[in-house]
Amino acid sequence: MGLVNKRCSICKGSLYGQTHNARPLEGRCCDGCNTAIVMPLRIDLAFKAITDEQVKELQAILKKA
Repeated sequence: MGLVNKRCSICKGSLYGQTHNARPLEGRCCDGCNTAIVMPLRIDLAFKAITDEQVKELQAILKKA
């Protein structure tokens, strides 16, 4: 994919190479955030360990950071 002149929507670090869909959060994310935040969040959602409302609260917190 080459260099991408954008920032991770979670940690705000520069994105290089392959980026990841941050869903259920918004935007694109880096490898580290995909592994540490997005994938566990998706698993929790799949097993109903977290609610849609909690995801919205997390997104609001990340926007303020």
